[in-house]
Amino acid sequence: MTQKESGETEILDVLWQSLSGGNYDLDAMKSRLNLDSRFDEFGIDSLDMTDFFIRIEDVYKIKIRQEDYAHFESVRNLQEYLQKSNGN
Repeated sequence: MTQKESGETEILDVLWQSLSGGNYDLDAMKSRLNLDSRFDEFGIDSLDMTDFFIRIEDVYKIKIRQEDYAHFESVRNLQEYLQKSNGN
């Protein structure tokens, strides 16, 4: 597994943790979500997305400005941001 694939897997793991208490069909989401899927395609509400970004901050030991959350439309957008933030 490449570092890029590892980052994608880690991001998705955090997403599943964030959504596990909600009313989401995670199995269906997991089968359809890919690197370029937009988060809004899955009906994820803003509260759950905020929880997701807070968890990402904890995992990656970074701070994401709340006004930047809207720029992360897909897993790829977020992954590229995290790679830049971590100097990878």
